[in-house]
Amino acid sequence: LSISLISNIIATAVGLGISFFLTPYLLDTVGKEAYSFYPLANNFSNYIRIVTLALNSMASRFITIEIVQKNEKKAHTYFSSVFFSNVFLSGILLLIMIPFVVFIDLFLNVPGQLVNDVRILFACTFGSLLLNLVFSVFGVATFAKERMDLRAGREIVHSLLRASILILLFVCFEPSIVFLGIATLLSGIVNHFIQVYFTHKLMPEYHVRWSECDPHAVWTLVKSGVWNSINNLGSMLTMSVAVLVANVMLGASEGGDLSIVQTIPHLLSSIISAVYGVLLARIANVFAKGDQNSTIRQVQQSQKILSGICTIPGVLIIVFGKYFFSLWVPGQDATYLQWLSIITLSPILIHSLMWTVYGLNVTNNKLRTPALTLIGTGLISIGVMVILLKTTSLGTFAITAASSICNSLYYLFFIPVY
Repeated sequence: LSISLISNIIATAVGLGISFFLTPYLLDTVGKEAYSFYPLANNFSNYIRIVTLALNSMASRFITIEIVQKNEKKAHTYFSSVFFSNVFLSGILLLIMIPFVVFIDLFLNVPGQLVNDVRILFACTFGSLLLNLVFSVFGVATFAKERMDLRAGREIVHSLLRASILILLFVCFEPSIVFLGIATLLSGIVNHFIQVYFTHKLMPEYHVRWSECDPHAVWTLVKSGVWNSINNLGSMLTMSVAVLVANVMLGASEGGDLSIVQTIPHLLSSIISAVYGVLLARIANVFAKGDQNSTIRQVQQSQKILSGICTIPGVLIIVFGKYFFSLWVPGQDATYLQWLSIITLSPILIHSLMWTVYGLNVTNNKLRTPALTLIGTGLISIGVMVILLKTTSLGTFAITAASSICNSLYYLFFIPVY
């Protein structure tokens, strides 16, 4: 556990460091308006990923439990079924993505001189998403075998490669947001080759075979995973949709401000996700053995670890936000960004404590009620945003406040009670 935690924290720190130093450089070279489309492209990928979660979010859980319980034939069936289903789903998504990219200026508020660059950025980002989808089942190996240290090593290589490609492109050519998409796509391709190699190393007997594909296995995963999709849709509605609302209702400049502010919460969320992945793998393995007391102890230990790692940097950013933004993105309104960051970061302090508690819903396969409650919370959040934007002059403060308050209430009251 210690090795996996340390290696994943290092991997996340490398990724955070790259993002941390690249953001001010990108703001200086491509401008705030152009930069705002980079997190927006990632958000759209996350929106699409919601659909894929119905199949993939529970794959690690089901395959791990079958492996621990020595049901190898059933584990093989899940493995092959997920792969071929993802190939089919990728083809459907590609047909939807092409017209969106071609006519992107009809869907988003894109300045005329940036239309072609934004098209290429979204095309590369969506291409990376489809590759992630097709190869996602090969990520199960490190989870099932509790070798999250190998996954962390892969993430370090991925982050460093992505940064190297970006630096090379920015040095050799005129700066453009297009490079962000190209670097994401190329580094992702290498990342998937490493992922496949780890699967062959850790689970050499597992191969993709059409003969082992079973529609009933797919239906079992979708039936459970659809609630994870709905849950992630609720998370998007309460958090990530803020930049999109700002872009559509306030303009690209305000969307750029929110993109800057949301960089830190996204970085902290990355830390939570990295550590949470390690802890959830341990919880799933203990749960599969039927040891309830050990499962409870693992969850409590996970809460202490996650909250300890994430609360301190969150509070430091809140307290020293003005100085932080002055140094990090000079030329921007540091006081304004600090107030936005205080509102945006507050839910993270609660998330860090509650994510492993929510993880019990995954291990117990009890996802429907939390998912429906969160999507209701997200819809309320958007409704409050729109009302405040129409009736007040709060601007971006209305968007961040509505999102943060609704999200905090869900994790602070509903999750622990449920």
